[in-house]
Amino acid sequence: MTEVSQKRLQIAELFVASLGRADVDGAVRLLSSSVLYRVEGVHPLAGTFSADAVVDHLHALIQRTSGTIDATKFEDWLTGVHYVGCIVQVTFHANRRRFSGRVFYLMRFDDVDLID
Repeated sequence: MTEVSQKRLQIAELFVASLGRADVDGAVRLLSSSVLYRVEGVHPLAGTFSADAVVDHLHALIQRTSGTIDATKFEDWLTGVHYVGCIVQVTFHANRRRFSGRVFYLMRFDDVDLID
């Protein structure tokens, strides 16, 4: 793995860990100003977000899950020149329900190693 890939992998892990600590400010510091954030699915948090809408969405995610997001295990990593993908075992609670499963994060990086 190249030095750049290793650095980006660490940034990707820090981003997911920041969400798990309900540290939106810490997560946002890792994002490019031109970030585009997509959440797949048919639920209230699904959609495509950019710029300030990403910050609002991350706050909504933390609020909806009452800060219970727990990235318990990073199971696999995929690294490329501009992308890092990771499969993470997560659990959280929302609306008196518990989710436990794997989530795939795919992050593209810009030239200064911020998540784009």
